[in-house]
Amino acid sequence: MKRMLLLLGGLLVWSAHAQVRVEVVIDQETFLPHERINLAVRITNFSGQDLKLGEDDEWLKFGVQARDGFIVPKIDEVPVRTPFTVGTSEVGTRRVNLAPYFDLSKPARYRVVANVKIPGWNQSFQSPPKSFDITTGTVIWEEAFGVPGTGKDGAAPEVRKYALLRSTQPKATRLYFRLTDYTGRQVHRVYPIGNLVSFGSPDRQIDSESRLHVLHQYGARAFNYCVLSPDGDWLKQEDYDITTSRPTLRGVETGLVEVVGGLARRPAGAPATVPAAVPAAVVPEPETTVAPISPKDSGAKAGDKKGAKDSKPKKSP
Repeated sequence: MKRMLLLLGGLLVWSAHAQVRVEVVIDQETFLPHERINLAVRITNFSGQDLKLGEDDEWLKFGVQARDGFIVPKIDEVPVRTPFTVGTSEVGTRRVNLAPYFDLSKPARYRVVANVKIPGWNQSFQSPPKSFDITTGTVIWEEAFGVPGTGKDGAAPEVRKYALLRSTQPKATRLYFRLTDYTGRQVHRVYPIGNLVSFGSPDRQIDSESRLHVLHQYGARAFNYCVLSPDGDWLKQEDYDITTSRPTLRGVETGLVEVVGGLARRPAGAPATVPAAVPAAVVPEPETTVAPISPKDSGAKAGDKKGAKDSKPKKSP
């Protein structure tokens, strides 16, 4: 009888495995301190009933651990309350920025897990750990500047510091932009500008309005030009190719900066592209999507033992 009860308990646990699968997906493997860490929690539902999630702050929790076993301190709870429903044979995805809510300032290799609690089931499901690295990068240039409009009535202006960093990542070398206070202790913005050739050194100039102009090479004959504001906003971007001359930055008499040489990759008179730039310190509302299960997820359907291993159910406290 005891053996039958143990067998029945094992079948119930395995059945729960097959019903719901939780997975963490991260958009890149390596980050700089204070960079956004965008991750997606995917909940695959094969339970045969709708899952109503996001109705409280307890349904989704995260844990982060360093490679040496150190539990990373939590700064605040990740905001996850936004109700949504994952129907049977659907995948629900909740996207969050992990960076502001855990102390990830030290370079190390980390592992993150997500724990999803299903209301009414008295059970939760844990994802397999997902690894990522925090590295310092190499500062290749930095310069202090005064912020326009902050030195009113004869007062000294606020002083901030621009920096460009090189980060060697598994698939490419990337050029990063960083904006801090004068001391470098308070980080306002950190984000990648783009890939950088291994032998390249970006051209950079600050204009009379304290905007940073950066021209860097990312291909054999390809350059990217961007303009960044004193608040770290990405104001302008366009690509240039080497023709009979190489593109370079040049200051003009008005105090502004322009690109000379090379050939811009856009029709004459067309505006330069202006990409969206999201501050590292500002976290948007969590993005939630629900979609039918794709063929690659069909291996996790009920009765698939391989899919059942991906999530670890456990009793909720």
